[in-house]
Amino acid sequence: MRDSKLVGGLALALLILAIAVLLLTVLFSGILNQGGVSPEIAMWAAGGLAILAAALGLIAFRTPAGKVAAIGGFLLLMLILLVTPVSFRLT
Repeated sequence: MRDSKLVGGLALALLILAIAVLLLTVLFSGILNQGGVSPEIAMWAAGGLAILAAALGLIAFRTPAGKVAAIGGFLLLMLILLVTPVSFRLT
């Protein structure tokens, strides 16, 4: 039981990190471009973190943090997959 709580907490932390990377990419994409970092790479990183959060959340689904991370990770991944092609076609 303790292990699943630890995994659930880790999954929730990864979800929060993925959301932070996504928000920073959206809000400061101009600064990222000037710094030599492609916003597309940052979106890939946020998607990867969302996948990890969803997978670990499914492993620890019996805990509340695991449920939040699993569902939130899948929703964030779907949002990234739907928004990314449209936003990069417009730029």
